[in-house]
Amino acid sequence: MEWGDECLTYEEAEARANRLARYLIGRGAGPEAVVAVAMPRSLDMAIAVLAVLKSGATYLPIDTAYPPSRIGFMLRDARPLAVVTTNRTLGELGCDEVPTVLLDDPDTADTIAALSGSDVTDADRVHPLHPCTRPISSTPPAPPAPPRESPCRMPESRAWR
Repeated sequence: MEWGDECLTYEEAEARANRLARYLIGRGAGPEAVVAVAMPRSLDMAIAVLAVLKSGATYLPIDTAYPPSRIGFMLRDARPLAVVTTNRTLGELGCDEVPTVLLDDPDTADTIAALSGSDVTDADRVHPLHPCTRPISSTPPAPPAPPRESPCRMPESRAWR
């Protein structure tokens, strides 16, 4: 993986993502939880997104180019467990109500670096993974729709057997 003058092998990226995923799991991240990532595009952002997904949590992308009021609305609406960000980006969030994981904080970085870089499994997670996801949007909610079948239910046609 390359970004600018930074370069990581896939093995290095995987180990960093596993460490951060374990840190997030330790804070309660997992299926049914939301973790926001508010960082400029970089290798650290790619690692953070991968770590959120490895934890089993839903990834909420925060574009720091949005106005702080919009970002604040998204964070208050989605109520993420935490926002993965940096000290530089923290002031742009417009919402002090959500706990943060500051990747450039020396204490946080040391804690994450001490965790295992091996693959995260269901045994490590708060709950096992399941195939359903929770959609999150930055737009106001629409009026209630008529009931539908669960998106997790597999069709009963013979094509799926």
